Amino acid sequence: MPLSHEFGIIEIEEREYLDYNPSKYKCISIDDELVIKFVDKCDGLKTFYNSYDRPGLGLAYYGNTLIKGQSLTELKEILIEMNKSCLLELIKLIDDAIKRNKTIIHYGI
Repeated sequence: MPLSHEFGIIEIEEREYLDYNPSKYKCISIDDELVIKFVDKCDGLKTFYNSYDRPGLGLAYYGNTLIKGQSLTELKEILIEMNKSCLLELIKLIDDAIKRNKTIIHYGI
């Protein structure tokens, strides 16, 4: 079974996101081989690891990342630059989060 990363929209702000629960956030899966191609470009994104009390930079490859605000726009731009049709679903998810002022959760491998 190939490794994948899960991305979803957080509907209700909770304090911590330590549990792996992609069905709760209706996550979409992105193949690890594809994430490897853009994860380094995300190193400057202002994010949070597991909770809003733990600011970080980039995606937690092996953990949980919370992405919101301007970082969503920056992530979308990174994905658009890649010009891969298989990322369209993730780009649409980010657009939805931006429009609704929500946070994206990323579950690493």
